[in-house]
Amino acid sequence: MSQLNYALVIAARRDAAAALIGGARSLAHRVGIVFAGEDMLADAADVGFRLGTAGLPFSAAASAIVRLVAEEQPDLVLAEDSADGRLVVGALAAATRTNPLAGVSQIAVEDGRVVAKRLVYGGSAIQTVAADGPAIVTASAGLYEARSGAPCGDIRDVAVEPPEGVKFLGRSAKAGTGEDLSSEKIVVGVGRGVGSAAGLAAVRAFATVIGAGVGATRPAAEESPWYDGRRYIGISGDTIKPNIYIACGVSGQVQHMVGVNQAGLIFAVNNDAKAPIFQDCDYGIIGDVNRVLPELTARFDRA
Repeated sequence: MSQLNYALVIAARRDAAAALIGGARSLAHRVGIVFAGEDMLADAADVGFRLGTAGLPFSAAASAIVRLVAEEQPDLVLAEDSADGRLVVGALAAATRTNPLAGVSQIAVEDGRVVAKRLVYGGSAIQTVAADGPAIVTASAGLYEARSGAPCGDIRDVAVEPPEGVKFLGRSAKAGTGEDLSSEKIVVGVGRGVGSAAGLAAVRAFATVIGAGVGATRPAAEESPWYDGRRYIGISGDTIKPNIYIACGVSGQVQHMVGVNQAGLIFAVNNDAKAPIFQDCDYGIIGDVNRVLPELTARFDRA
């Protein structure tokens, strides 16, 4: 596999920055990052571009990032697959008249071109696309291992002007957004089979005992009144790569499984012996989550 000369990462969160810088390092000789906030987000990069957002939302810097990319001329722009990342990539694609490669599951360099794979048709097929010229890509931070590195020795300030006609009034935390799972080594997944707030409490108690993060399928996150988060795992949500994934009351539809198929081991607990999850897991328990998990929690708590 050949390498590019220069890749530029765009990330707003520290864990995403660390992961995407690591991924970019495997694709290009030189790696830069566009960020807002503390300089540590640029650790392990060759050059960091610190946005002067001064309390403005990250998306307010879209125009400044477009100008920066035009000046820097990277071979690859690798952006965090988040609301902010997708907005910036949209602005870049419009300015450069380029089709962005969104939500990719794999990136490589072949004969000097960026070649990416992404899931289509609800995850039932894989599309391979190649970029002619500079590539603009969004990818989940979960595709790569977060790596620590030395502080960046070349950090440059980038001025950001507020968008015309928009006045920023303030910000407030959004309740119930869920957990960031990209760096978790063990993740417990919540499906609709958990069934209730009491079942969710049992899942969280189990996760606490084994030191795991908690995620959910899209139906559980968006349709279940008892689930207290809105982030979910799957083709249109987060892609994660933990050492262990434990699916609780998860049916195992392909749209969800594409978000966890890079896990080291997959365990499943489901009372439906015919659930698709049992075709994809390494170990399974056929049983009611609300009875199985308290027993497992008690056993691990005594260990």
